Amino acid sequence: MNATMALVVLISGVAFGLFTLKYKVSSLEDEHRQINQKIRQHTNSIRILKAEANYLSSPTRMQHLARAHTQLQPIKPSQIFLPSEITFVTNRRKK
Repeated sequence: MNATMALVVLISGVAFGLFTLKYKVSSLEDEHRQINQKIRQHTNSIRILKAEANYLSSPTRMQHLARAHTQLQPIKPSQIFLPSEITFVTNRRKK
């Protein structure tokens, strides 16, 4: 009888352990699925943001915006100086 009772307790313990393990694994699988879904969402968001950044910084768009919102003109040759042609003025204050 003692052996039978010990066997029943052992089988019950193993069954409870397997039951607990099954639900722990199920919980971890759900967490894994959620994390993978978030990774896919973030990857998609990054791809969209990169495309938007490329569009916003495209030279053609920047040139159009500069013309529309500033009065900048192309540099004229007369505006270009060599460093040796520039005179530097230093203001020194006497104490």
